[in-house]
Amino acid sequence: MPRGGLGVQPLARRRLFFALWPDDACRERLAAAAQQAFSADGPRAGRLVPAADWHVTLCFLGAVQEPLLGPLQAGAARLRAPAFTLRFEWLRYWEPAGVLALLGDCPPEAVALATALRTLSRELGVAPDDKPLWPHITLVRGLRGARQMPREKTLGLTLAATHFGLAESREHVAAPAARYRLLAVWPLEGRGG
Repeated sequence: MPRGGLGVQPLARRRLFFALWPDDACRERLAAAAQQAFSADGPRAGRLVPAADWHVTLCFLGAVQEPLLGPLQAGAARLRAPAFTLRFEWLRYWEPAGVLALLGDCPPEAVALATALRTLSRELGVAPDDKPLWPHITLVRGLRGARQMPREKTLGLTLAATHFGLAESREHVAAPAARYRLLAVWPLEGRGG
């Protein structure tokens, strides 16, 4: 088979990541917190991230060749990990990025799950992002120049991590449409605490 010549099509790639997704009750509490923080000082530039896109990234995979999608899903389905609870205590404005995000704690169960997903990815030849896990949910983007926004506000929200999913980032999709699409979801074992 000729390499790099005419007629040879590159393999399709998809931008993938493993993540936790809030349930409906958690999403409602997040929406109230986001709206309150977003409107606290009057109108400003920026846009709310669609609630359907709120997630906590566990393992970012980047552009993955289409044939690896099945093995990634099969490997994730074999993982056994306990359910846990993430506590989100701080709403923080990151001025350089123009982002308002909810910051969470990082329990050992979350770290272990993220590590297992990175290991699975590497075993399949995918090079995941190796940044340390820092649970957060981006609520608002594009807050450039929002000088009145408080740097940090204390909250008390929780996310019961009872399942995790593999998601795809769809390019060329803008708010208010959902940018991320869940491809598969797997349960975590037991109840979070």
